[in-house]
Amino acid sequence: MSDYGAQTCTGVRHQNNEDAFGMLPARGLWVVADGMGGHAAGEVASQVARDKIVAEVKHGSGLAEAIRAAHDAIMVAAGEVQGRQGMGSTVVAAQIDARSGATTIAWVGDSRAYLLRGGELRRLTRDHSLVQTMVAQGEISPAEAENHRDRNVLVRCLGFDTPAVDQVKLRLESGDQVLLCTDGLSTEVSDFRMADILSGAASAQAGANALVDAVISRQGVDDATAVVVRYAQKTRAWVPVVAGIAAGLVAFLIWMWMRTQ
Repeated sequence: MSDYGAQTCTGVRHQNNEDAFGMLPARGLWVVADGMGGHAAGEVASQVARDKIVAEVKHGSGLAEAIRAAHDAIMVAAGEVQGRQGMGSTVVAAQIDARSGATTIAWVGDSRAYLLRGGELRRLTRDHSLVQTMVAQGEISPAEAENHRDRNVLVRCLGFDTPAVDQVKLRLESGDQVLLCTDGLSTEVSDFRMADILSGAASAQAGANALVDAVISRQGVDDATAVVVRYAQKTRAWVPVVAGIAAGLVAFLIWMWMRTQ
């Protein structure tokens, strides 16, 4: 893993940023969460989700298991302080094997994961939202969903009825970029614009900064968070050495053969 970065901003309608992001590069883990709930409970919910997932993966849990543990932790935290009842959070997480590129994406809610490959941005997740359900059932078109009045209504999130955790698996190639983001970014910046920003960024951190800056320039009403990971396949350190020795040996044998002719 050669490069990663993260950035977040508070939406104009919020006093506190209810998004949270976390990372554990040693385990190839990146997490984004988007909290909800009054009296700063959303801010608490996203932080609880982030911290629990990082802790669980650090101790060897898989992503789905860690996310289910985060749901339980939010339920406990909601009952500890008056005013936190009903708080919840979305989450999207990625775990990437640095050597092979084998990647697992797991999520609950409408925070998203994207893959940028060869300049083309592809969404890896499907929103757990009312409008996405309506699209799947043919009741509305994807274009209608973008501006539907109920586009922010979730059908799954952490902190309520035990949610099913969806997962996708893929294998990254060198040069691929993975973007994790909250809906504060994806509703303000088009997929085409996100692809353009990431393709032109000098680094993962520059890409994350530019994505969030695009939300700020539009005076985005919701908090927005971007985590960007640029994958570069890790090669074994001894491979170039062995290749060099082999090349030298071949050259030596050729020279010895030519001397005997």
